[in-house]
Amino acid sequence: MARSKTRGRRGDRRSRRTARGIGRMLGFEGAQSTLEYALVLLAFLGLLAGLAALWHAGAEGVFADAIEEGTSHALDGLGLLDVALY
Repeated sequence: MARSKTRGRRGDRRSRRTARGIGRMLGFEGAQSTLEYALVLLAFLGLLAGLAALWHAGAEGVFADAIEEGTSHALDGLGLLDVALY
């Protein structure tokens, strides 16, 4: 029994070493860090593009127009009634 356990352990070590060696030969060691770098870079660029879109909308007055449209009902005669019924 003790012999088979030792062989199994040795076989596992050999297969791990072989897998590592193949990974090194094919150049997979640096692939994970490259992928992580690309994902973080894409997320950062998406965040930057979103902030640029918000900045552009603010400069064009989109937010001011939206606020004005939302509060314009308070300027007519039924505005107070509308606010009271809310």
